[in-house]
Amino acid sequence: TLRQVAEFADASNFSPHAMAGSAYGASDVRRKLAALDGHCAVLGRPAASVLRTQVAVPVVLAETPAALAAKVAAIPEVVRRGYASSTVACLPEDAVAYYQELAEAGLNYFIAGVYGNDTETVRLLAERVMPVLGGRDADAA
Repeated sequence: TLRQVAEFADASNFSPHAMAGSAYGASDVRRKLAALDGHCAVLGRPAASVLRTQVAVPVVLAETPAALAAKVAAIPEVVRRGYASSTVACLPEDAVAYYQELAEAGLNYFIAGVYGNDTETVRLLAERVMPVLGGRDADAA
């Protein structure tokens, strides 16, 4: 698949879910990006011309561990089970560390799949995560 990405695609997703990239952490991301870079080199394509994305579903942030546990428990069991490998449920400072590690591994675009009407997670991403990471649109959020 990564050879086809190098030949035909403008972006590739490296998410921690079997249906969306199967990159279960920074070491998987590095390994897969090295393979993609190798395919790009063989084809004479600049590796940086492929956008490297990650989608996490669901992303759940809260101010305290107790509030986080309550929010996660409110997500239906079938959703929690189905997206267990791609769930990012943590405090804002842990989200910064999570995304920073993946950015350092080589990803350059992140999509946070927020479950339901969780405006607190959206606010925490905008106010406490994106500004620390230096997100391009952090000032606009």
